[in-house]
Amino acid sequence: MLTTDTEAAAARERLSVAFSQNLARLDEVINREDYGVLFLGFALPLLRAAFEELLGDGERERVFDGIRALSLEALNRHGLYGAQLELKLSATEQHYARFELAVRSGLSTPATQRVAATRQGKWLRSFDAWLKSVLDAAGLGSALDEFKKMAEEAVDDEPDPRWLGGGRGIAGP
Repeated sequence: MLTTDTEAAAARERLSVAFSQNLARLDEVINREDYGVLFLGFALPLLRAAFEELLGDGERERVFDGIRALSLEALNRHGLYGAQLELKLSATEQHYARFELAVRSGLSTPATQRVAATRQGKWLRSFDAWLKSVLDAAGLGSALDEFKKMAEEAVDDEPDPRWLGGGRGIAGP
């Protein structure tokens, strides 16, 4: 349990850094052309447009403001300190590292696409878990949280060999 303002400030800083890193990763994942095969074809342009809207609407700043305003009590109540926080953030880091490794191995076959998409989904779910705790602790409803959930749903974790070379869309070939 956090007992000092110094400990709370360190937890808030750790959350701010992790949020910034994962938001940048999310931006890269939806905007890199070679990652397009990991999403359902209809969703990728919509994800990109929605993400730009969110950033333009100041959503990132609202979340950062919420993190900076987290009280010691809120951090404690939502397990955003110590080993609990490290577990949440370490899981997210590990899932992202495994996703990156899968992507570096290539996305040229349905099997490699499935592995990468599965790992991408795990990264997004782990990011979602602790971001939800942050948003709840800060008393924020967040369009970013909803966007992230939709990004999870848009991951194409069942690639079909008939659609190699791009997202498959909802109607198939």
